[in-house]
Amino acid sequence: MYKTIMVALFLAFVFTYMAVLSSTGLVEKKNLEDKLRNLKAEVERLEFENRTLDSRHHYLKSDEKALAMEARKHYYIPEYAKIIKFIEPEVPLESSSVFSGDNSKELSFMNVKQLKYQIPPMNTIKVFYIFTVAIVGIGLFFKFKN
Repeated sequence: MYKTIMVALFLAFVFTYMAVLSSTGLVEKKNLEDKLRNLKAEVERLEFENRTLDSRHHYLKSDEKALAMEARKHYYIPEYAKIIKFIEPEVPLESSSVFSGDNSKELSFMNVKQLKYQIPPMNTIKVFYIFTVAIVGIGLFFKFKN
């Protein structure tokens, strides 16, 4: 009798581990959905910022008075100063060195700072689960044995 109960408990623990803590489990799915939601929000924010900067760039490129006001505001140029505008050749984005480094560590560090609490690593949760199941299983085995 107790052997069937032990086998049933073992199968229940294995199923729980596979359903919740494995690489295709619920916890991993939730983590990936959170990452996807954060990335979509970041992409939307960056697209909006890009549209805003494009419109401002076009406005400053075509209007001399707006360019003069912007220069006076940021560089403390007096009103009577003459502003000379230089036309720079456009540099393709591929050759730009702004995005050449590996910024994934910096981005992931920023996302961790935004969390209210830090989630422990998945391997730690798995080890804790296996250790707990082993202790409970051994305890039940000795309880049913006697």
